[in-house]
Amino acid sequence: MKKIVTTIGVFVLLFVSQNVFSQEKASIAQEANELFLNGETSTKNVKDNTIVFKGNVSLQCKSLSFEKADQVILHKNTNVIKIYNPKNLKIISVNALTKPQKKESEFITYNFKENTVIL
Repeated sequence: MKKIVTTIGVFVLLFVSQNVFSQEKASIAQEANELFLNGETSTKNVKDNTIVFKGNVSLQCKSLSFEKADQVILHKNTNVIKIYNPKNLKIISVNALTKPQKKESEFITYNFKENTVIL
């Protein structure tokens, strides 16, 4: 009888510990996706669901960082950030980096959901 209770106790502890540790890993992964945007002025457009940062804009996240950009537009619906004239652009880790042969636009596009950059 004592062996049965001990065996059941061990299995209960194993299942409980797996659930606790898996939740902890999920919360760590969510924290790693944080974006820190800072600028002199910001304007929120509720209709388009965008935020426009202007004047010495800086961004820090796990994938890239830059300083002193002229303007940054954050599109919440499409998970895209458009970056205009950044200084000290550092690409740390992205899933895809695309540089078209012909420069199609005057901004850099960063999709933070898919973790891709188009220069």
